[in-house]
Amino acid sequence: SNLLQILILLCVLGGLLGFLVFNMPWPGRLRAHIFMGDAGSTLLGLLLAFSLIVLSQGENRAMAPVTALWIFAVPLLDTLGVMLRRIWLGRSPFAADRGHIHHLLLDAGFRVRHAVLLIAAFQGVCGVVGLALDVGGAPELVSLLIFVALFSVYAFLISRPWRIVPRIRTVQQKSGWVAQGVAHAYVSGLNPTSAVTDMYTLMGARVGTWAFELYRLGEGAEAPVFALVDPGHVDKVGEVLTNLKFRLAKKQRAGHEGLLGITELRQFRPRNASNDRRINEVNTVPDSRRRRERRGAIPRLFYRSEEWLMNHNSEEAAA
Repeated sequence: SNLLQILILLCVLGGLLGFLVFNMPWPGRLRAHIFMGDAGSTLLGLLLAFSLIVLSQGENRAMAPVTALWIFAVPLLDTLGVMLRRIWLGRSPFAADRGHIHHLLLDAGFRVRHAVLLIAAFQGVCGVVGLALDVGGAPELVSLLIFVALFSVYAFLISRPWRIVPRIRTVQQKSGWVAQGVAHAYVSGLNPTSAVTDMYTLMGARVGTWAFELYRLGEGAEAPVFALVDPGHVDKVGEVLTNLKFRLAKKQRAGHEGLLGITELRQFRPRNASNDRRINEVNTVPDSRRRRERRGAIPRLFYRSEEWLMNHNSEEAAA
């Protein structure tokens, strides 16, 4: 019986690997070609749950029942945690919302592929911990108590998304991964009088590949200037930042006057007017100071490189 279940799982694994070949973005293909619907995901959940129950029951069981919980940890933790949160808020446990772990990761700025990798890594760690406790001879009660403790921490964290999402966003920003909604690199602190020349100097041989726009924070010619660099595709924003940081350090060491004032090189994530407190002026609390716009001036475009004009004009013509 155990052998039959293992063979079934191996067959399912083979089918999933074939699916992932076309579902995951690989080098040379930036988008998924096929997707799995509810029928496929529900069937997979049923097969996995049934197999774990069979393998963890009976005299010839392959694992302890608590080990099955560890192998099924992420779906179990997330489902129970979200349902408890809905009940705590006085809602139906089956009412849809954006409280699942993948929603929180996306809200924090992680792109879909990065969220998938993080969730898979978390599940992998849980599975390894459970198997290690089982193989190591730990009492089932000890393994269960550790799992319950993990669930308690997890449920507490996702019950307060307004607190956990900003902390996850900090992790995302420090990871170096391109955030959701980012399409450009941001360069601030340019010399207002030589910004155009300085940007061409900073980009070097990449001028023909990358494009940029320049903005002033104010009306006068001496107003602060920043640039947005367009790499042509969102997946290349990280490459742009790495290259620009290397060239900036090199030029600054050489004493290039126009680049000495650059203070920041980072991903540029546009504001979302629907949920940004600094733009949305709907006062739902007595003290609305945090909802006010804190920028001193509105950015004004004053220069676009030829590459930017060619790239975006061709996109508009194709549309």
